[in-house]
Amino acid sequence: MKRRSLWSAILPLSILAACGPGELVVTAEVERMNPETGEMELRPVENLAVQLLPFDRDHIFDSLTAAADTPEPQMPPELAQARDSIIAAQTEWREAEAQWLEQRERLQQISDEQRLEELIGQVLDENPDAVVDYAAGKERVVGFLMGQIMQKTQGQANPQLANEKLREALAEEKEAGGGED
Repeated sequence: MKRRSLWSAILPLSILAACGPGELVVTAEVERMNPETGEMELRPVENLAVQLLPFDRDHIFDSLTAAADTPEPQMPPELAQARDSIIAAQTEWREAEAQWLEQRERLQQISDEQRLEELIGQVLDENPDAVVDYAAGKERVVGFLMGQIMQKTQGQANPQLANEKLREALAEEKEAGGGED
């Protein structure tokens, strides 16, 4: 029985002793160049002073609350003004970029031959008199029809390719019309 009571007394004391004050050993090493060998090596740091402070979480939060009533301090007016000007500049940049992309998209040339042939077919169908004039030998009609193609594509048609395809289509129309007469 005495043994049991002895162990029951020693066990709590040993647990409390482990949580209480004691000695803490801290070792630190620094990587330095050895001047003799030119290689990096670890050297112990001597006389390193380490001070452990007691930590009281509640005390820290109380001091923070006393220093600032709100969890986040107020932003200085100069900083808020700078932030607003940056936001305005970013917005202006995005708008300018959107306009640039829109104009770039508008300025891209239509070089797809099939699409150009469809547009040329539409223009020729809408202007049968011009086709008849071309068949009669009036070359000036080509300029008018090119203007119609460019108007229909809002200037996006590749002019060289459109002119080539237009002349091919007019030649086909001329042959088809000449064969019927």
